[in-house]
Amino acid sequence: MKLANKLIAAITPVVVVGIALYATLRIGAERDRFEQEMSHDHGHLGHALAAAVEAVADEFDDTHAASIVDRANRRGRGVQASIVWASPRTAKEGRIDEEPQVLRALEKGDDVLMLDRGAAKVSYVPLRGHDGSLGAIRISESRDAEVRYVRTTVLRLTLVALALAIACAAAVTLLTIRFIARPLESLVSQARRIGEGDLSSRLAFSQRDEMHELADEMNAMCERIADAQSRAQAETARRLAALTQLRHADRLSTVGTLASGLAHELGTPLNVVSGRATLIFQDPSKPEAVKKNAKIVVEQAERMTRIIRQMLDFARRREPQKGRVDIGELASRTVTMLEPIGRKKGVHISLSSEGDVTVDADSNGVQQVLTNLVMNAVQATEKDGRVEIAVRVEKAHSPDDVDSPSKEYVCIHVRDTGGGISDAAKDHIFEPFFTTKDVGEGTGLGLSVSYGIVQDHGGFISVDSKLGEGAHFVVYLPAPTDLKKTSIADHGS
Repeated sequence: MKLANKLIAAITPVVVVGIALYATLRIGAERDRFEQEMSHDHGHLGHALAAAVEAVADEFDDTHAASIVDRANRRGRGVQASIVWASPRTAKEGRIDEEPQVLRALEKGDDVLMLDRGAAKVSYVPLRGHDGSLGAIRISESRDAEVRYVRTTVLRLTLVALALAIACAAAVTLLTIRFIARPLESLVSQARRIGEGDLSSRLAFSQRDEMHELADEMNAMCERIADAQSRAQAETARRLAALTQLRHADRLSTVGTLASGLAHELGTPLNVVSGRATLIFQDPSKPEAVKKNAKIVVEQAERMTRIIRQMLDFARRREPQKGRVDIGELASRTVTMLEPIGRKKGVHISLSSEGDVTVDADSNGVQQVLTNLVMNAVQATEKDGRVEIAVRVEKAHSPDDVDSPSKEYVCIHVRDTGGGISDAAKDHIFEPFFTTKDVGEGTGLGLSVSYGIVQDHGGFISVDSKLGEGAHFVVYLPAPTDLKKTSIADHGS
């Protein structure tokens, strides 16, 4: 309200002074008009009396003429008339000799001459006696009527001026508050909200002026700042994701180094144990119980060897030996190889493919990825469940660059009807040694190795799962530019 108060304080005195000046000029004009009307009335009365006096004096004498003036004085209210002559005459003739300079002025041709005598206004109208002498009708009127009229006019104009000043001040105040103070308060409040980070509110002014334009610009500024914040937040999220990936990669490097050392240290003792146990198992002279225990030792040693081999594969990532691979045929071979495991657990494994879908890939690496995914799906699925494998070509965006155009990928879908994966576990399933399986059922390296193999091929793996609704893994491998697709029959077990 500070600016509004300043405007009101600046405009109101100007309005008041203007109204006062108008009132002063109007009072002067009313006084002049009153005097003009008085002069006009004096002129009419003087001419009427002069005509009557001249007529009576010509017919009778000056005494009878003076009686006409006396009668007019008796009937007048505040107006007194008398006769003056230019030449000396006696009082008994009924004449008053005075003001020869006025008469000389009338002799020069003035029709009515009004003079200010302080408390009265005096007018002179020329008159001719019966002997041709020059005289005048002297009309005197008190200024009390003029004073009362001027006083009434001053009071009336003062009241009008005061009312106009109040009305103007009120109008200035209301207009200033309506069009300046309130819009400015809204603009200031909006600026404070923007400074506090609230960009959701918008200003809406009905008036079409500079305040409206400023409100529109502030609204547009809020939208631009909100867009910039969204971009900054998205960029920050991407940078945090990249930082997380770098830290994850550093952890993987550390784990890989540790796994490589452990694999080297454990490999030789396990080979010795496995060899000795094999000799005991193959020795016909040994009792059956001993041979049975030796066989168990050999099986567990082989299992440990496989785990160590996975650790070495994870630690010593090698470049894939790429060649043209028919993914549909490779998936068919994998399903055929894993069908006995599925039948043993009562899980139905099915395969559908668009046709001869080929990619440039390492056949052993892709088969290892598919085997890991299918085995995990079978282990997570209860009896009479299903594991569905599908191979087809799709367009997708790489998660590392969502702003780039979509590209064609050869996709391997592995879907099961198992118990699903929790949201907390989904964030860690590709980390080494992380597993949701029971102790002894997995090492937590299968998905980590698969993830690395797919990345080496320039692809990625996505997972969609909810608890109680199964899991859906999709392997995306870049499709070659000369990709060919032909229809083949679905394979099922």
